[in-house]
Amino acid sequence: MHYQTDILALFPSVAPTLVSHTRKLCDAARARGVSVFFANIGFSPGYPEVSPLNKNGQGIRQLGLFTGDQLSPELGRQAGEPLIIAHRASVFHGTDLQVRLSAQGIDTLI
Repeated sequence: MHYQTDILALFPSVAPTLVSHTRKLCDAARARGVSVFFANIGFSPGYPEVSPLNKNGQGIRQLGLFTGDQLSPELGRQAGEPLIIAHRASVFHGTDLQVRLSAQGIDTLI
């Protein structure tokens, strides 16, 4: 999930509860030694990563989203917990997530 400020702002009535529950899940994982990774959709100013042929990307560009937002600070990201920046909806496409998971021997995601 992309728990970043631009997305959470779209759902103000449920975002606080969602983030609170997710923080509890992250804390429980940390307490048990489970790796926690975060992912944001992100673009540079001007959206150079977005092809003119990408309709979803063009929609995001028109809305002006995901160029300066942040991971929700309420999640309590710890030092060493990766923040993967994706330029597509899939955090696996065009990122180093798979390499990071493999390097740690992680083969299961929750």
